[in-house]
Amino acid sequence: MLKLVRTDSSNPDLPELIALLDSGLKAIDGDDAPFFAQYNKID
Repeated sequence: MLKLVRTDSSNPDLPELIALLDSGLKAIDGDDAPFFAQYNKID
């Protein structure tokens, strides 16, 4: 079952999720990944 959790940067699981998402983006973006990485930040 899918569980949606609304969170913010205080969630200790967030860095792991970000790492997984970043690896997926790198696979999709290829050589352009460094350009798009500048926009993928947590404030």
